[in-house]
Amino acid sequence: MKLKRASLLAAAYVCLAAGAALPAHAELNILACEPEWEALSKELGGDKVKVSSATNALQARTASRRAPA
Repeated sequence: MKLKRASLLAAAYVCLAAGAALPAHAELNILACEPEWEALSKELGGDKVKVSSATNALQARTASRRAPA
């Protein structure tokens, strides 16, 4: 009985060790405030990131031309 329990325990440890050795796959979500940062994030992250921008190029250009209040 002890041998069977020890075998099951050893098998469980092997399964856990095999699972821990596998690489994790997760996509990084990035929200950029400016289109330039969105483009840079896409360039650096490649297919490992999902990038969204809070503004588009036209909005960013218009906002930078406004006079400060």
